[in-house]
Amino acid sequence: MKSQSIFQECYYPKTFRGYKYDSVLGQGTFGVVCKYMKDGMAYAVKFESQNSSQSMIQEKQMLKRIDAENQKIDNLKDQVRAPKLFLDGSIKAENVQNISYNYMVLDYFSESISEGQKSMTKSQLAIQMIEQLENLHAMNIIHRDVKLENFMIQNSKVHLIDFGSAKEYRGPNGVIPFKTQCGVIGTAYTASLNSHRCLEVMPVDDLISVIYSLIWLWDDHFPMKVELEEAIMRYAQMPEQLSICYRQKVSQKVRQIFIQHIIEQNVNNLRQQISFLYSQILLNPSARFTISRL
Repeated sequence: MKSQSIFQECYYPKTFRGYKYDSVLGQGTFGVVCKYMKDGMAYAVKFESQNSSQSMIQEKQMLKRIDAENQKIDNLKDQVRAPKLFLDGSIKAENVQNISYNYMVLDYFSESISEGQKSMTKSQLAIQMIEQLENLHAMNIIHRDVKLENFMIQNSKVHLIDFGSAKEYRGPNGVIPFKTQCGVIGTAYTASLNSHRCLEVMPVDDLISVIYSLIWLWDDHFPMKVELEEAIMRYAQMPEQLSICYRQKVSQKVRQIFIQHIIEQNVNNLRQQISFLYSQILLNPSARFTISRL
């Protein structure tokens, strides 16, 4: 059985542990997120095939780690706004034998970043997205899959979700060793050039990914966006999508477009933040992020 067929709506449990199925929120090759209701409250329930990757186990560990770190931080502005983990376990699929899922019951956020533009300025969204990454990095964790889909809005506050690829970048013995031949980490349209080149990603790569996310959000005519969307419409495979994005990213146009939007959108202090934000937590403490590293 192909992995795609593991996730069909008729397989999801209609009810479990008091949660009632409502709808599918998003789906990938090895996992799906559904909306469930319980006692009038909405929850996001993430299912992952037990035969797939271990990303859910990793995400569960990261969510618990983030929650524990948040408990130590008095200032709410310095905390990572991540979904709360209410319940996790395993469950058999309905109407089919030999398929079981791991699951997590999480906070449900109804508003995406794109929808958040109705109630928040682009400057507010951009600054909060960067601040959430800064808070995460202060916990010695890198997200490694920063993209628009992994930011959500609740009560005019940006929340960071999906920690299945996240990992610690600093341990008891210091920063993790730099590696090559790591494979591409992240998503085609937001992965940094380091990731495209299969190099170990670091906090600065999360920041570069949020910059690509902002360009994607701000510019409907962004050349990479236009070309990639056309490729997806004709069902281009991932290697071609990565190739398109890499070629566009190495051009000068990305930097020019980003700087132009900083000026046009009047994103207060964003350029200064991007230049100096992570100087204390990079692999090389003396390094500085500049626009040219896009």
